Amino acid sequence: MNTLNQGRPAATTTVVRPPATTTLTYKGFRGLVNVDPLSVSEVSSDGLSDLRSAINVDIDNSGGVITRPGFLRVYAGKVHSLYSNGKAGASCSGKEVCLFRQADRLMQLYQGGATTCVSGVPSSPEAVAPYAVQTLATGINGQLRMSYQYVAGRVYYSDTAITGVVDLTAGSIPVARSWGMLPPDAPVLSPESAGVLSQGNYQVALTYTRSDGQESGASTVASIALTAGSSKGGIDILCPLSADPDVRRINIYVSAPNGEVPYLLASVDNTPGSTTPRLGFTQPYHYRGETVTGSPLLTWGLRPPPPGQLLCYYRGRIYVASLNTLWYSQPYAYELFDPAQGWLVFDEPITLLAAVEDGIFVGTSEEVVFVKGTEPERFQMMRLSNCGAVLGTQTMGTLPGNNNSDTGSETVFWESRMGKCAGSSGGRLQLLNADRYYYEAGEIGTGVFWQRDGMQLYLSIMQGSPLPPVNYHSPLITTRDEDSGSYSLAMPMPELESGPGI
Repeated sequence: MNTLNQGRPAATTTVVRPPATTTLTYKGFRGLVNVDPLSVSEVSSDGLSDLRSAINVDIDNSGGVITRPGFLRVYAGKVHSLYSNGKAGASCSGKEVCLFRQADRLMQLYQGGATTCVSGVPSSPEAVAPYAVQTLATGINGQLRMSYQYVAGRVYYSDTAITGVVDLTAGSIPVARSWGMLPPDAPVLSPESAGVLSQGNYQVALTYTRSDGQESGASTVASIALTAGSSKGGIDILCPLSADPDVRRINIYVSAPNGEVPYLLASVDNTPGSTTPRLGFTQPYHYRGETVTGSPLLTWGLRPPPPGQLLCYYRGRIYVASLNTLWYSQPYAYELFDPAQGWLVFDEPITLLAAVEDGIFVGTSEEVVFVKGTEPERFQMMRLSNCGAVLGTQTMGTLPGNNNSDTGSETVFWESRMGKCAGSSGGRLQLLNADRYYYEAGEIGTGVFWQRDGMQLYLSIMQGSPLPPVNYHSPLITTRDEDSGSYSLAMPMPELESGPGI
């Protein structure tokens, strides 16, 4: 008998084992998620997980994380309304142009050394070599944001107060000029004894021709009656001058006696003659009865565009969003608009205007509509969503699709009250992050799309009072900078869905 353990319980030994462990392997990341339920710890079957925070990095479509590149300041100044149709050209005469607004000026940024092409005037000291700047237009009041549209060697621009064109085809350097020409005032007519005109009522109208050959809208028609038995056989026509220095000619259109359509009779210089009888008018043109062989007047009732906050080009026309009205130019005549019937009206001011292959995305702060068709007379309106659009955040890009028909199709991106959106042909709209990442939408912003290191990126920056969300998730993790009131987010673009618009 073992007396040592008598009256005592048997001794036991406890073995402490480490808890079971699970190894998680992260092959990559899908992007940021801040909505419930958070799934930061979850790994999908493809090995991709979500991130709750990611600072100063980009995430590509394969889930890789890449440090964002830095930036180089090329111009120091308080600027806004930056635009480029490619990049800052190798000289100030390139067809690729970069424009911006500063104070009351429209400026061009280009790569060209320390001096500009304009009269050898030194570039601004704020420009960093090899970049330089030059002023294209001055006297632009206020700090209104500009919209730009490039068409056939010209950049059309406007804000809600002014319009203009930067012509890249006019000469060796870009030239800023007016967008369209105001029609002439009506001519002043008087009978003249010399002439062989038949009795009847004559209609006379005028137009202007610019140095590049473009013709303005027509003046109000003036009428004069040559009565039976009258000794007056001709018409003296006084033509008002244009104050536009680029206007070269004044075209005179005259109808047949008792006719309704004026035909081109003659063109006179837009310069006052030495015997001008009335201040502000050219020397009269004396119509004595010569045969009229010119073309009919085709610019009845047409005028330059109204100023607007957004521009786009679609199938041979330029569209101008002026508050809640969408104006459109004549076909392939981008400087002639019809104020009587060339417009569409929306309920709210337009904040998105972008064309794709078969229609135009039009947005307000309350909704997004797809205007489908090729001609305004046959447009069909498709209401897509009540997510709305943030003014200034739209930009165009090209993304691969889920099938061959989508590959390489042009896509418009913008910010909305439901996050980032993408719209493509057929009125297809995709909410890119509404169910994954929530942030407040500002009332105004900007956006840019670019491709870098195999990634397709859309970067947006917004500011101003936040718009009310359409739907929201809580708790929320926002990215707003409380000091500046701005917020930004860059996300990789997933492949677009091929389904119909929502």
